[in-house]
Amino acid sequence: MMKITKDRKFYKLLLSISLPIAIQNIITFAVSMIDTIMVGSLGEVQLSAVAIANNLFFILMILMFGLAGGSNIMISQYFGKGDKKSIHKILSIMYRVCIGITLIFIGIGVFIPKQFMSIFTADSAVIKAGASYLKIICIGYLFYAVTNCTIMILRSVKTVRISIVVYSISLIVNAFLNWVLIFGNLGAPKLGIKGAAIATVIARIIEFAIVLIFIAFYEEKIRIKIKHLLKIDKLMLKDFIKICTPVLFNELLWSTGASMISIIVGRLGTDIVAANSINTVGINL
Repeated sequence: MMKITKDRKFYKLLLSISLPIAIQNIITFAVSMIDTIMVGSLGEVQLSAVAIANNLFFILMILMFGLAGGSNIMISQYFGKGDKKSIHKILSIMYRVCIGITLIFIGIGVFIPKQFMSIFTADSAVIKAGASYLKIICIGYLFYAVTNCTIMILRSVKTVRISIVVYSISLIVNAFLNWVLIFGNLGAPKLGIKGAAIATVIARIIEFAIVLIFIAFYEEKIRIKIKHLLKIDKLMLKDFIKICTPVLFNELLWSTGASMISIIVGRLGTDIVAANSINTVGINL
């Protein structure tokens, strides 16, 4: 029979960790919602182009979730033992894998954006718009990947409030710059979906800068330094591959499978893609 604990310290700890993460997810949803509303006002082609182009980011996002999740399994154990040196070894491997995977996705966005878009749609107008968006937005992938992995790693050592600060500032910056650059307000040029991409990249850079400052000057549990990331421990690498590869592969399969829906929807027409992107906002909530 299940027994419910009456330990108040347990519930206090549970809420102190879970509520900031829940709030962070709501803020992330708000960013997506604002982007959809603003880009959606430009028309079906623009909204469809952005929705399809973001499938590349979606796969990357899920892969980073899996990479950080697998790393968290190891880091939380060593944190419980108070073994910071082993945590540094894990982070050295994780960041290398993170950067390696992200560079592949950036390469797709820079060199073959039209080919990627054509997987999802045959509409030339959508492909052209999406490719121009993708070439800009992919610049922010590396900043996002490193920031997101770092924030998820901090969760494993019970540092969760920094994520609210990072994503709250990102939300404000992204929304403001969207308003300025998409519609050409405050004397700025009217850039449409290119403006949305530029706004997102700037927001990603600011996220990265905040996390970097926090890690360098305020974080005291892990105390990671650049020198800790310069070497790879071969024994730790074997454990990392053993534990993280199944998690990473599982997320790759899931994200690829989820993207198949976009391929099917993309063949139904631009208006259907636009409608589905709006519906996705509700699903994400």
